Amino acid sequence: MITFHTQASANISMFQADALRMLRMMGVGDSVPGAIRAADVPDALRRLQASVTEAQRNFVPAQDAADDEEVAPETRAQPLIRLLNDAASAGKDVLWSDASLFD
Repeated sequence: MITFHTQASANISMFQADALRMLRMMGVGDSVPGAIRAADVPDALRRLQASVTEAQRNFVPAQDAADDEEVAPETRAQPLIRLLNDAASAGKDVLWSDASLFD
C-alpha cells in the first residue's frame, strides 16, 4: 500500500500497483517515497486527468469478470484527483510513501 498525503486533504491509500500507475500517469516517475512541490501539483493533476481520460476511452471491462475484479480508470483515480485538486487549491505539496509512514 502507498499513502498519498497533503496538508490540504485527508490521506488516501492505494494498492501499490495502482498507485505506481497513477504516479507514472502524473509524469513523476514511480519512486517511493516521493513528493510533488506545490507549484508542480497543477501540472501533475492535468497530466493525470488527461491520462485517465485516455485510459477510460480504451477501457472495456471483461464480460466474464466479477463485478469487483475490474475498476474503471476514472473510478480508480478519483480519490487521488480530489487530493491533488485540494492541494492545488491550497498551494500545498503532495507526498507519498509506504502506507505505514503516514499512519
